[in-house]
Amino acid sequence: MFITFEGIDGSGKSTLTHMLAEYLGCRFAATPGADYAPIRDAATRDVFTAFHYYVPSCYAVSALAVEQDIVCDRYIHSTLAYNWPFTHDRPQDALSPFPQLRRPDKSFLLVASREVRLARMLERQKKGGQLTALDLAFEAQDKALAIMSGFKDLTVIDTTGLDKDGVLDKVVTILAREGLA
Repeated sequence: MFITFEGIDGSGKSTLTHMLAEYLGCRFAATPGADYAPIRDAATRDVFTAFHYYVPSCYAVSALAVEQDIVCDRYIHSTLAYNWPFTHDRPQDALSPFPQLRRPDKSFLLVASREVRLARMLERQKKGGQLTALDLAFEAQDKALAIMSGFKDLTVIDTTGLDKDGVLDKVVTILAREGLA
């Protein structure tokens, strides 16, 4: 089984990905993985470099998903939404430019109001997490969300009025209905 969660910062992806992986007994993965952290600042200075920073981590997760059940925090949809080279038309099917990538069994797009996202990011910062300039670049975030919303293979869940257990229940219900949980 290969389940992915997409969305902009503060939508609940990381929290839910960890919760679902534990609930299903699957491995948690993220793109980019922790091994990419030391080079993140240098690699994300421009769109071209960032694209080539994120795509290899998608291939790494794809390879893992062939051998084990994975729940992934961001995959190719986010990479395309934030980092697709503007000189090329963005594909409607996120996986079409990358035929070697494994297609997830189910992909979710988590959304939340701007106010809720900001509150979650500020809470994360209080707990020692990072708050970056991109986290607060709401126009860029909204643009990425609009792009992700155009991908037809993402099931949208609005997390605005739900606590994390409510979101997990909603996801598990959808997965069970589709024979995945």
